[in-house]
Amino acid sequence: MVHKSRRERGEGRIGLIVALLIAGISIFLGIKIIPLKIKLFEFSDKLEQKLQRASWRSYDQAKVEMTKFAKDQAAYTGYPVDHLKVAMPPPVTGDMVIVVDWDIPLDLAVTQYTWKYHLEKRAPMIGRGGPSF
Repeated sequence: MVHKSRRERGEGRIGLIVALLIAGISIFLGIKIIPLKIKLFEFSDKLEQKLQRASWRSYDQAKVEMTKFAKDQAAYTGYPVDHLKVAMPPPVTGDMVIVVDWDIPLDLAVTQYTWKYHLEKRAPMIGRGGPSF
């Protein structure tokens, strides 16, 4: 009587197929998510830089300028801005604050995923009632 090894019965192939499937899904998700993360990092960085400069202006001027800038930069990412909310609450602590909430749809081939992005940046209102050095 001849016994077949595991490889001959095909049990080793199932492990390989599962590993390849997991690797393929990981690569696919990486291709979808990594560019989004990079663009959101750039978006955050640009907003922070602009807010630092806008904090020298009056709140009303800065609010108009920052709201428009945030919407323009969001559109520049190439992702849909249908569910973008930008708010600048009145400063109560001597800091100018911008809050962005953005639901970004991602097409993952078999399903739609909504990336819930929340960003809050603040900058001291130097020369406008904020801390002075």
